[in-house]
Amino acid sequence: MNRRIVLLTSLGLALLVLVSAPSALAQTGTLFVEGDKVGIGVATPQTDLHIQSKTSNGNVVLVQATGGHELFRVYETTAGDGLVSLRNNVGTETFRFTSVAGGRLSIGCSASLTSDLELNDGSGSGVCGSGTFSKADAGDTQFTTSSSRLIKENLEAIPADGILDRMSKVNVYSYDFIHGPKDRIGLMAEDFHTIFGRGSDKMLNGHEVQLALWLAVQQLAQRNRELESQNGELVERLDRIEQLLSSSQVAAQ
Repeated sequence: MNRRIVLLTSLGLALLVLVSAPSALAQTGTLFVEGDKVGIGVATPQTDLHIQSKTSNGNVVLVQATGGHELFRVYETTAGDGLVSLRNNVGTETFRFTSVAGGRLSIGCSASLTSDLELNDGSGSGVCGSGTFSKADAGDTQFTTSSSRLIKENLEAIPADGILDRMSKVNVYSYDFIHGPKDRIGLMAEDFHTIFGRGSDKMLNGHEVQLALWLAVQQLAQRNRELESQNGELVERLDRIEQLLSSSQVAAQ
């Protein structure tokens, strides 16, 4: 018989054993096949692929780099939290999904996650809620962002002069997205970019739009102070005029 046929026959018999006799594999304590289900670490797989860790905290490393660094891991912490972890090529965790309190997600941090979603640059030694980060919880309409002077440098105040005139040139439109949602209202990125010279002429940064409104409030407050000062001067002049008229009338009598 041809060697190739013998080899194929041997492989076929081996596969037949895997499918029909899971007990033959149970001796290894690692891989089990039962019908069309495959179990790793579990003798009676409940799904098409069922992986069960043998470690105390349920660590399952699915992808590992050649240098020994873990790239993708599914595990359970000692506190009982179910987590999915992605790591870079030196083993530092950069992405984490956890089932704590119904499901939380962090990118760039891996410890002390207290918000439903956090984006972190990792500058806080991997601790969520530290360094430079933005976070949000269900029901929030915008992110809460780290903004302390302690983590910033090169501070330079932006003057509010002329902000009202510039904002008056940025119209609010109702519109339909050509390939998306209809009946929306908002600004055009080109207009905001042309007037303020910030960001992109294709996208809007909501934070910068809010700060433009903040500068407008500052200028309105300044104008209000100026008007109050002018009004006070006018009131004083009117009082003096009334006093002079009253004195003139008395003298005429």
